[in-house]
Amino acid sequence: MENVFEKAKKAYDNIMKTAQAMFEIHEEAMKGNGVDFSVESAMCELDVLIQYSMLQIALNDGNLNENEVAFIKNLSSYLDFCGYLNQRGYQDVTWDVIFSTDEESLKEVLKEAKEDILALSKNFVVIFSLIDAMTPQQDYLEELKQDFVNITCAVMQSDGEIYKCEITNGCMFLEILNTIYKTKAANVENINNKKAQEAPKKKTLKDYYVKKN
Repeated sequence: MENVFEKAKKAYDNIMKTAQAMFEIHEEAMKGNGVDFSVESAMCELDVLIQYSMLQIALNDGNLNENEVAFIKNLSSYLDFCGYLNQRGYQDVTWDVIFSTDEESLKEVLKEAKEDILALSKNFVVIFSLIDAMTPQQDYLEELKQDFVNITCAVMQSDGEIYKCEITNGCMFLEILNTIYKTKAANVENINNKKAQEAPKKKTLKDYYVKKN
């Protein structure tokens, strides 16, 4: 368990480091447009999204294990999912409360929070897809994907059992990554088209032809 957690913690730290680098690029760009953007707030929101996705995975096999709950709890560094729920109007929610809660009611809570989580995810889709398209020298998306896959596998292993349904029954972060990849492709095409339009047109050979009288 400790070995699995250490691998997941390393992957989580990598995700947050990659995301912070992208958020800082976005922050500088927004300053130029007179728009305030908080890297710290974005990191907290991403942390909530990751924990939400891990809870989805943990619940997908119909058996929320104590190790899974402890795993998710100890991974977070920015904004604890329980704190997020308490900000949304719940009272005194802790990870002990989550573990002792009926799983169907916990799924209902995740379902209720889904709209707000999706709203957060739209910002990540815009930021990650655009920054990644603008920085071809650094494959941020592939780094995010690999590290989250590592976290996902670790969560699935944390209860000692791995079931296909844990990933096939829904994981919002992976769904968002797929959307980011599609959006990035459109951004790359737009960037290339803009470069092509701005590039000076080459002369044709006929531009050098002078008709003789």
